[in-house]
Amino acid sequence: MRFSTKAVNFAIAMAVGLGGGSAVAEDWYPYTVDVWPRLEMRTPRTHLAYVPLFKAEKKWDLCATLPHFNGEFWHAIDYGMVDEARRLGVSLRISLAGGYEGLVLQARQMRDCVASGADAVIVAGVSYDQLDDVVKEIVEGGTPVINVANDMLAETLTAKSSVSFGERGWYLAEYLVKKHPEGGEVAMVGWLPEGGMAGWVFTQHFEDEAKHGAVEMVLNEDEDGGDPVEWLLGAAPDIKYIAADPVNAMAATDSLFNAAKETEVMVLSYDLTDQVYEGIRNGTILAAITDSSVIQGRIAIDQAVRILEGKPYKLHVGPVHFIVDRSNISHIDRDAMLAPKGFEPVLNVD
Repeated sequence: MRFSTKAVNFAIAMAVGLGGGSAVAEDWYPYTVDVWPRLEMRTPRTHLAYVPLFKAEKKWDLCATLPHFNGEFWHAIDYGMVDEARRLGVSLRISLAGGYEGLVLQARQMRDCVASGADAVIVAGVSYDQLDDVVKEIVEGGTPVINVANDMLAETLTAKSSVSFGERGWYLAEYLVKKHPEGGEVAMVGWLPEGGMAGWVFTQHFEDEAKHGAVEMVLNEDEDGGDPVEWLLGAAPDIKYIAADPVNAMAATDSLFNAAKETEVMVLSYDLTDQVYEGIRNGTILAAITDSSVIQGRIAIDQAVRILEGKPYKLHVGPVHFIVDRSNISHIDRDAMLAPKGFEPVLNVD
C-alpha cells in the first residue's frame, strides 16, 4: 500500500504552524486529517484542514464508553474528549469497560447512556465486530453513535474519528526509505515490535514499504529470552537502526548505551509516548510516528455536536500520521499528540 507523502508534509506544516508547548484548546485547529467517504478504512481517502465548531448551540449531553485508562494513548483520548467538550460547552460522561474482556459491560454501558437520556453515544469498542447489534439498536432508536479510536465494523455507525493504526509501521519505513533509497547502500534495521496481533500488523506495514528502498529488516530470532538488542548486534554487527514499539525502543536506548553503541545505532519508535518524546528531545531517539491521539478525541466530540445540530460533518475522519524528530519537535503542538504532563483522566464534564 502506498500513501500520499504530500498529505504528510502538509500535516507537519500545519502542526508546526500551530506552535509548540501547551496550546490552549481554541488554537488546536485547523488540523490536517484524512477523510474517507465511507466507514471502511480501505476506501480511498482525501485530505482536509479540519476546523471544528466554535461553540455548541446548547449544552448537549454526550455519553462515552472507553476500554480503560491504561496507558498514555487512552489518557490522550480522554484529554481530547474532555477538553473539547469544555471548549464547545457540552456535558460529557465517560464509563470504562474494564478492559478488552468487558464486551458485556460495554454493551450495557452504551444502552445505559441512552436510558439516562444522552443525546449521543461515543464508543471506543472493546471488540471490532461484536457490538454491531448494539450500535444498530441505538441508532435505529434515534440516538447517534460515534466511533472513536478503536475501529469498529458496524455499518450503522453515525460517524468515526479513527485512524488505521497499523499504518504507523508504514510511515516509519517510509522515513527510512527516504534516507536510504533503492540502489544505495543497504541500511539494516533491527525490528522489535510488540507481541500479538498488533505487532504482526505493524510488521506487515513496515515490510510493505521497506521493500521500496535500501532497507533490510533483521528480526530477533533469539529463543533464549535474552536482551534482544544484544542478540541483534551479534547477529548483524553492521546494524544501523533499531525500530520498535515505545517500550522496546526505550529499552534499546539503555542496551545500546551499555554496549557503547549509542552513537552508531539509532532508535526509532512507531508510536509516540512521553518518554519517546523526551528521548527525541535529548537525542537518544531518532524519530517516532504520531497519530495525534488527542485530536481523535476532540474530533469525536465535534462530530457528535455537528450531528445533533444538523450541521455538515465528515462521516469518517482521522488525523494524518506524521514523523516527529529533532527537525520539528520544538515547533509542533505536543498537546495535539499527548495529554499534558500531570494530567489525570476525567470521567465527567458538567
